[in-house]
Amino acid sequence: MADFHSLQVSRIDRLTEQAVKVTLDIPIELSDSFSFLPGQYITLDVAVSEEKVRRSYSLCSAPSIQGSISVGVKEIPNGKVSPVLNRQIKVGDSIECMPPMGNFTWTKEAQGSAHVVLIGGGSGITPLLSIATTILESNESSKVSLVYGNKNGDSIMFLEDIKAFEQQYSSRFEVVHVFDQPRKKKGLFSSKTMETIPHKEGLISKSLLLGILNSMNVSTESAHFYICGPSPMMRSCQQAFKNIEVADERIHVEFFTEKTDEDKQAALLGDSDDAFDGKAMVQIQLDGNSQSVEVEERDTVLNAALDNGIDAPYACMVGACTTCKAKLVKGQIEMDDQTALLPKEVEEGYILTCQSHPKSSYIEVDYDA
Repeated sequence: MADFHSLQVSRIDRLTEQAVKVTLDIPIELSDSFSFLPGQYITLDVAVSEEKVRRSYSLCSAPSIQGSISVGVKEIPNGKVSPVLNRQIKVGDSIECMPPMGNFTWTKEAQGSAHVVLIGGGSGITPLLSIATTILESNESSKVSLVYGNKNGDSIMFLEDIKAFEQQYSSRFEVVHVFDQPRKKKGLFSSKTMETIPHKEGLISKSLLLGILNSMNVSTESAHFYICGPSPMMRSCQQAFKNIEVADERIHVEFFTEKTDEDKQAALLGDSDDAFDGKAMVQIQLDGNSQSVEVEERDTVLNAALDNGIDAPYACMVGACTTCKAKLVKGQIEMDDQTALLPKEVEEGYILTCQSHPKSSYIEVDYDA
């Protein structure tokens, strides 16, 4: 099930001091496997000090580009994979990669061609860039507004792409930059900015965002909102949307990091039984094969599967992506967090196995469903 393919690095572009764009060539025989929707991500399996480590990165390239895919990677202090991709990987190297996945997507059929508002913080711009490119290239009647938060002008990823959008699609694209630590001229009494890019100052808070949306003349009844960034920013956006009564189906959310308890939504799925004593026998269906493992209530289905040598799919391990998604066929589980799944997926019995604890004595889980 962990279907990895070896892809060759064809290009590395330095975006900021801490971020790069890595482009991977797609062989023609894998073109169907690596077709994707704007906003989706790929999972990389990278060797770090003789250890294989998986990380998911959103695609910044548009589906219209043939023969390659690109991801944006910001180096995380004390991170395992991001420093390797930022400082060590070279053109010509090969990386193990899973095909694209994810629900944070835009399609004309589902979201239409009306106003699309993208709100990103830091590396959260990555999937938004793919969405913006696709909309602007393919829908002449659409409008894209971007609210992009960063520390200062030096930390803006894909700045040249954003400038190109402003020039090429001046009547259909607008951006508001927000800096929480803009560079100031030195001097005890100096408060003048050194920034050359027009910007709002502060964090993307509820009040700041409401003011920006008002200046953009956003219609809450027709616009779709895509938000991706750190948890505090995401929470502020949700509060702003609630204030202006944006319908839930018009809000699309992607977390890059583990959510705080405040952001999580637990869920109890399936049917319990009286025989449950804190341990469950879990029947796992994967790649046409079936295997049983014992899972304690404090453990997750995914951890138990991996501990028993089952090559189950996974990436983030914190419920932020959907790589470990499977269908609950029988029994009952409790998910610590369900928010990465679509409501329809939860209704149909799909679970994130990295978040799922047993609540019945016998459980069946199907990764092939």
